[in-house]
Amino acid sequence: MSEQLWLQLSEHADDNKLLADTLRQLIDLKLEAFPPCARRVIFDLLSERHEPYIWLHTCALLCQLYNVSPSERHELARYGVLSYLAKVLKESVSAMALVTTSSEDQYRTLVQVILSMMLRFAHASDLCVLKILQHNVLDAVLLPLSTTSGMYAPGIAETNKQLIETALAVLDCITSHSVFNTLSQYGSYTNALYILFH
Repeated sequence: MSEQLWLQLSEHADDNKLLADTLRQLIDLKLEAFPPCARRVIFDLLSERHEPYIWLHTCALLCQLYNVSPSERHELARYGVLSYLAKVLKESVSAMALVTTSSEDQYRTLVQVILSMMLRFAHASDLCVLKILQHNVLDAVLLPLSTTSGMYAPGIAETNKQLIETALAVLDCITSHSVFNTLSQYGSYTNALYILFH
């Protein structure tokens, strides 16, 4: 049954209703083993433009894949999952300032989910930390903390408090990691953090 559902995901990327139904069915199966195509299908869904609820379902499925084993987490990082998540994170933060209230809530939830996943990866292997410290991923993590992101606007700063705290937790985790202290290029990251917070 699951093989057919994975095939539907890969063949109907433009049908949001079918995508959402298929993703929910796969999530409900609580898979303990994933087919070889799973990683590619999830990456494709994250790389394509979708409604926030599709990305939320995709992230829920990705969480199940993450939990399969430490080796699977390593492979997810190796094949670029953090870059895909960073792309969705950037788009979601930008969209929060432009959409209606109900969509804004979905994007806010999506931002929280992605930052929480980044935090889980930050606690994983050295490779995962290195991938978070790539410029495109780190920029996405920093975005919710920027005073230009709209997160600190009057009336919504308290609503976004959890997002800001989670982003800070990701930064705290990676900057306290031994990998951070061994790479000579980190002067640029240190300067970026200093400029942001001073």
